[in-house]
Amino acid sequence: MIIGAEVYFDLLASGKKKLSEDGPTLQETVFGWIISGRVLDQIRTPQTSTFISSTVNLQELIAKFWELEACYVSSTYSIEETACEELFERTTIRDSEGRFVVTLPKKETTISKLGESKTLALRRFTRLEKRFDSSPELKATYSEYIHEYQLLGHMKEVDDEPCIGACVLLASSRCVKTRQHDNKASCCF
Repeated sequence: MIIGAEVYFDLLASGKKKLSEDGPTLQETVFGWIISGRVLDQIRTPQTSTFISSTVNLQELIAKFWELEACYVSSTYSIEETACEELFERTTIRDSEGRFVVTLPKKETTISKLGESKTLALRRFTRLEKRFDSSPELKATYSEYIHEYQLLGHMKEVDDEPCIGACVLLASSRCVKTRQHDNKASCCF
């Protein structure tokens, strides 16, 4: 343990015992007993003692010690994964209801390759409408689901005007009832 000289005498207690004239001394401290002094050795060997004095703040020394002892693990993320992590940290918020709002990462080069999506979205929707002709109950459940989805702000209706920039239109490709006896539906996009 390293302590500063300014607190050394505050740590000493009143108990002190000398074991022999040439032997070590026992000193009582707030931590317990310590022993110091000369120990007789039959074989005399050269001894080296080193004393270090420092005026650096103890807090700074401890902080520096932990910095040196810290294990730094290099990131194993790819460039894309690092970009996703940074996007998440920069844009994720909580809304007034406590839900997380997350910006999805996207590659502009990939979005531009998607091409025209309106025709595919209309084709999927037309297929769903034909399926609803044979199942009015599923149509009602789907309509409720889509209406709630729109109210939550997860989607919006688009007009016939051409979109500016890269636009992708999604239509649900499947709609199934989650259980036979209730009116809940699950849609895949």
